[in-house]
Amino acid sequence: MEMQFNKRLSIGVEVEDRLSEMPGNIIDHILDLMPIKDAAKTSILARKWRYIWCMHPNIVLDKLTCRKFSTNPLLVLDNTINQILLQHIGNIIKFVLDFSQVDLLPLTNIDMWIRYVIIKGVRDLTLDFSNNNPYKLPTYIYYYQNMTDLTLNNCLFKPQDFIFSYPNLKTLYLKQITFMATPKSIVLKAPLLANLTIMYCWGTESLNIVSPKLSYLFVVESHYLDLSSFMKCSNLAVVSLSLCKVVENPRQYERSTLLKFIFGLPMLEKLYLDTFYLKFLGEDPFPRSLPVVQNCLRHMMLSLALSNLAQVSFALHFIPCFHNSKTLQIWVFDTGNHADDVLNYLEKLKNLDRPIPNLEQVVIRSFTGSKPELLFIKLLFAATPSLIRMSIERDRIFTSTEDRKITGELMRYPRASSKAELFYLPPRRL
Repeated sequence: MEMQFNKRLSIGVEVEDRLSEMPGNIIDHILDLMPIKDAAKTSILARKWRYIWCMHPNIVLDKLTCRKFSTNPLLVLDNTINQILLQHIGNIIKFVLDFSQVDLLPLTNIDMWIRYVIIKGVRDLTLDFSNNNPYKLPTYIYYYQNMTDLTLNNCLFKPQDFIFSYPNLKTLYLKQITFMATPKSIVLKAPLLANLTIMYCWGTESLNIVSPKLSYLFVVESHYLDLSSFMKCSNLAVVSLSLCKVVENPRQYERSTLLKFIFGLPMLEKLYLDTFYLKFLGEDPFPRSLPVVQNCLRHMMLSLALSNLAQVSFALHFIPCFHNSKTLQIWVFDTGNHADDVLNYLEKLKNLDRPIPNLEQVVIRSFTGSKPELLFIKLLFAATPSLIRMSIERDRIFTSTEDRKITGELMRYPRASSKAELFYLPPRRL
C-alpha cells in the first residue's frame, strides 16, 4: 500500500530541479573546478545540462587529464581532443594544453587545435611541452591580435616578420623558450603588457619587448639578460632578477646597464636580487659611487653569500641608496666557510657610508650565528634610525648555550633607533 502511494506521489508531483535553477556563473565555476572528462558527464544530470559543458568557454586539458587519456594508445588522446573541440559550442575564452607528461612525437594535430581555438576567439592560451622536444609554434600564432594571456613552455619561437604585436596582451609567461637566430632583433610590441615572466630561455639577446605599461618583471636565467629594452618601462613596480650560475667574463657595459635600469625606475616598489646578480654587480674592476634615489621602493629582498667579499661590499653600499625603503629581507647562506677577507672587511667597517633613514623592518633568514652575520647585523642596527623590528630567523634549532651566546652578542650592539626591537625566531616549518 505504501509503495503504491509513493508511486502515485512521484507521478502526480513534479520534482524540483535545483541543479538547473543555479545561476550560470555558479555553473561555470563548478565546471571550472572539474576535469573536462567529468564535466562531460554532467550532461546526464538534467535536460538543461545536456549541452552546458559543450558551451563552457574554458577548456583545460591539464597534465593529469592528458596523462589519463594517453594511458590508452596515443591515437585515443588525439581523437579525444578532436571530439572535445568539435563538440564545443560558442566561443573559447581559455584553452590549456599541457603535454608535459605526454610524448609529442606521434601527435600531429596540435597545430590544427591551436588554429581552431584561435578561430573560436581564445584570449587566454597555455601551451606546455616541457619534458618533450621543443614545439615549433605555428606562424599564425604571431598574428593573432585578441590574446590577453599567453603562457608558453618549451617552444621554438621564430616569427616570419621581425616586428609583430599583441595589442591586447596583458600577461606573458615564457619558460624554456628558444628564440631562433635571426638577422635582426625580434621586436614584440605589447602596449598593454603588465606582467612578464622569462625563465630559462635561450636567444633572448635577439628579443626586444616594447611594453610601456609593464609593471611586473620576473626573470630567472642562466645568463645575463640585456635589460636595455626595459629602460623606458617607467611603470615597473615589481622587479625580480635571478641568475642560476656565475656569469663568465661579464662586460663592464652590462653592469652599468643593469645599474641604470634599477636606479632609473621611478615607480619601483619591490626589488629582489639573488646572490649571482649581487656577485655580477659587485665584481666591478672600476667601482663607482652609487647614487641616492628617492623613488617609490619600499621592499628590498636580497640573497647574500657572506663568504664573498664582492657581494658583501656591494650590498652594504647598495642598500642605503634607497632612502624610502621600509622593509629589507636578506637570505644569508654560505656562512660556514667565510673567507678571512670578509671578516677583516666587516671588522674594520665601523659604519655604513650612508644611513638608511626610513627603514623600519629587517628580516634575516637562514641565520646560522656566524661571525660575519653578526657583524652585518651590527652595521644595520647602527645605520637605521627609524628601525622598529629586527627579526632573525634561525636555519636550525640551536643549543641553549649557542642561543645565550648569540642573543647576548646581539643585545650588546648599539642601535640608532630607540624603538628598535629584536625578535629571535625559530626556523620556519616546511
